[in-house]
Amino acid sequence: MQRLRLVTTDLLFLSHSDTEDIYHHMNKEIILAAFMILECEPGCSMEEIRASFRQMVKVWHPDRFPNDPKLQHKATEKLKLINEAYDLLKQVYSEVEQDADLESQPRATAQPTFVRTESQPKKSDDVEYKVGQEKIEITKEWDANTKQLFYKKIIVKVLSFDGRHVSIQTKIFTTKPVPPNESFEEASTSSMSFSLSPEQGARRVCHTDGSSFFMPPSEHEWSGNDYVFSDGSTVSIHGQTTDLFFHDENKKADWCRRSSNLHGLDEGYIIFKKRQNWQVCFEITQRAIDLHANNCWGWIHRSFALNRLSKTKEAYESLRQAFEMFPKNATISYNLACYSSLLGDTRAAKDWLKSAFRLALKDGSFDKYRKMAIEDIELSSIRNDVTKIALLSKLSRFF
Repeated sequence: MQRLRLVTTDLLFLSHSDTEDIYHHMNKEIILAAFMILECEPGCSMEEIRASFRQMVKVWHPDRFPNDPKLQHKATEKLKLINEAYDLLKQVYSEVEQDADLESQPRATAQPTFVRTESQPKKSDDVEYKVGQEKIEITKEWDANTKQLFYKKIIVKVLSFDGRHVSIQTKIFTTKPVPPNESFEEASTSSMSFSLSPEQGARRVCHTDGSSFFMPPSEHEWSGNDYVFSDGSTVSIHGQTTDLFFHDENKKADWCRRSSNLHGLDEGYIIFKKRQNWQVCFEITQRAIDLHANNCWGWIHRSFALNRLSKTKEAYESLRQAFEMFPKNATISYNLACYSSLLGDTRAAKDWLKSAFRLALKDGSFDKYRKMAIEDIELSSIRNDVTKIALLSKLSRFF
């Protein structure tokens, strides 16, 4: 179920306390993800799951898209995920039915043993994480299919945190099957050593039989790498970057306002534009100009915010300055035409619109700007001339 594990790795640090069993909750989140993939309500009957599974297989079968390779590839990947989700839920429901039998197995007396090097990075109200700290969990697990015990060691590490996005790496080691009375130390000595030793720029996981597994040199090169040793012990490395504010638009908006990169500022601008909070939009775009004056994004959107704040004259003057820096930008010329029209200067509006059309012809966006100009209420003062200006601009290429 590697795909489903990758989907939910990021939830480890978000929902559970420092004293809870990581793997237990990972399983819980994987199961919830499986229900979501099959579009079933959690806890529904196996008959409902089976019916939904069959319906989704019909919908996403690759043979339904013989003439569309891209859609066929997407359907193939979707079908793999559907099958994995269905197999997982079948196993879960089977284990529920066997609870009475499992209770009599050694797992009932095998309690998780927690070994920690450092505590899990703490999360305050502002969601603070400490980069580099690790959480280590060691548990004894029971495999209901093979009826065998094994030890599992999970290392969760925070790789990076910028106040909003946290990157987490998870390493999962399992030993070969062990007798009920064997300790973790004995199991790991007779199975995997769990040691990570630097070698030729990489890190090596050593095994007592002399074999080894080379991990990527960079901690950020993790995409679900798995290795199974000859005795059945395994190592799995994967991780994910999580947006901690994904479900909290207020925190996301506050973070975006303080962002120093254009992507974050643009995201914040979109949020406050949707709320029609033009003053904050102005502040965000002003910050973009202060930090990235050579990028036209801040100039264009600051003038737009000024116009929405009924400061059309300032919007025009600001963008007129930007035109000197970005003379080949069709959007700047188009917006200058709009502001000129709103200010009652129809002659300037026509000249700027003509400039916008000529620039748009060069980058292949002429039709988009022509349609936009015809429908734009801000160009209402020259609406009767828009079609003629567009035609003349197009014909100008031949003279």
